[in-house]
Amino acid sequence: MSSKIEVMDIHDKKQRQRMLLIYSGLTAAIILLEISFRDQIYSTSAEFAMYLQQNFPQTPVVWFFKFMSFFGTPSLLVPLLLILFASEAKKFLTMKVTIYLCFVGYTISVIKSIYRNPRPYWIYPSNPSLPGYVAPGIIPMEHYAEYGNPSGHAFLVTAFYGYLYYVFLYKRAVGYSGIARDERSLSLSSGSPMVEIPNGARKQATEDEEEQIQEPAQTGGELELEIQLPEQYPKEKVHQSKWYPISKALYFMLVFFVCLCRIYLGMHSLNQVLLGATLGSYSLFIIIYYVDPLLDTFFKSIRTKALENKIVIAALLLTSYIILSIIPIVIFMNNEKSSAQEWNTWWKVVQTEVNPPKFTFAHIKCFMDCGALGIGFGVVFALMASHNNYLERGLKFSALTNTAILLRILVFGLTVVLTAGLLFMIPTGENWVMRYIVNSNLAALVGAYCAIRIAPMAYAKFGLEADHYFNQPRHLHVDNAVYLV
Repeated sequence: MSSKIEVMDIHDKKQRQRMLLIYSGLTAAIILLEISFRDQIYSTSAEFAMYLQQNFPQTPVVWFFKFMSFFGTPSLLVPLLLILFASEAKKFLTMKVTIYLCFVGYTISVIKSIYRNPRPYWIYPSNPSLPGYVAPGIIPMEHYAEYGNPSGHAFLVTAFYGYLYYVFLYKRAVGYSGIARDERSLSLSSGSPMVEIPNGARKQATEDEEEQIQEPAQTGGELELEIQLPEQYPKEKVHQSKWYPISKALYFMLVFFVCLCRIYLGMHSLNQVLLGATLGSYSLFIIIYYVDPLLDTFFKSIRTKALENKIVIAALLLTSYIILSIIPIVIFMNNEKSSAQEWNTWWKVVQTEVNPPKFTFAHIKCFMDCGALGIGFGVVFALMASHNNYLERGLKFSALTNTAILLRILVFGLTVVLTAGLLFMIPTGENWVMRYIVNSNLAALVGAYCAIRIAPMAYAKFGLEADHYFNQPRHLHVDNAVYLV
């Protein structure tokens, strides 16, 4: 017998306020704990890392932890999202995840620049000739050289995979669609239609309900559809899939092993992965309860051409982008003045241990990574200028030939390279502020904008899109409301 679980209602204001208070309190408590006992936890964690490396030096163990670490690497996640987008996966979902990923990366980099905490192998080097050596030392098994607190891997895995778990597993397990209770809409799919119910739950249409769906009639260039939706649908408890507890356990295991691998590989201490996972959980809560519904409304307004005051919204977004872009510059210039002597000591250790390029070290790398902000805003600006070129659910892979998919990916890649790549290659030397503005932030903004806005125009130019799907939007009339499908 399947068990039942409570349905989380993101539209219940009292529940959101209560959960916000709980999450904020727990996050503040853990941050206070980390600040108060940082040195003690750091030294104990270093001993634990040295113990793991000395007692489990086998190659399979090392490769296992490196494999787990790869799940939290942006170099895996960003290309995957770009390929999915170019291949006509679910457009809006892919763009939302991209936006979240970029803002999570920006937040991590800003916090790291404020904390300015070293990685464990900086303080406990494995080379006896380096200052601070304590036998046997911590061997760095990866080449990360920016600040270590909080752990970006722990932050990213908790927030990013947590959101994917929420979208693909939790919402399916409880039959929750995430739309407002007072909305009524129809979602068409192959086979039996899916009916979205007013309270936000979704169920498969029965045969009787399918009979109520009349054949659409062409009237005035629009499709009219009549459907009778049930007045109530139980939301308190629903039967869960047998895969739900398994997937939930796998998610927490992934977070645990990624955090453990960062300690084993010498990249982070226990307090750093704890803080990363905590802030990642808090970010996930904010995304699900607050940002996600807001973006859904924004995307729906774009899709139905109902977005009002575009100029005002664009001005507010541009102002926000400029302010958020200036914050890392202010932090960086302050860091340049206050920690030079400390950096010289750490830089000697880092050079000896992993020998990275100068721009990947400490505050400089964190500063450059803040340019991910440009990708998020580039996607939003491009959507506002897209004039309804995107479907909410996108197309299935079967709607395009394999050749078309490969050509789309090629066109997509060339669009990004010829725009962002040109800005990225502009010589700025070691003027880190100019490198951040031109090679990082603006390059990301322009590349993302062209990928979302210009690439689809190229698809149409070379016949790489399903024209009947994109260029002839259809409207459905349901309960005196118009929905675009």
